[in-house]
Amino acid sequence: MIETLGSEIRAARVRHGLSLRALAAEIGVSASLISQIENGKTQASVRTLFALSIRLHFSIDELVEKTMSSRK
Repeated sequence: MIETLGSEIRAARVRHGLSLRALAAEIGVSASLISQIENGKTQASVRTLFALSIRLHFSIDELVEKTMSSRK
């Protein structure tokens, strides 16, 4: 599930034309953390997930639903 969640976040970042560094700077985290989340190496905190959802214009509900449906 973490890998799928990260893939969805990466896809949204790319759709918005943002680099890892640009997105990280905008939400106040390191580019390394964004990379780790996108690659399924770590889970985003609620705070980070909320910041990502605002900046990348997705609802957390939609993201979780996509992630869960792709596991079936």
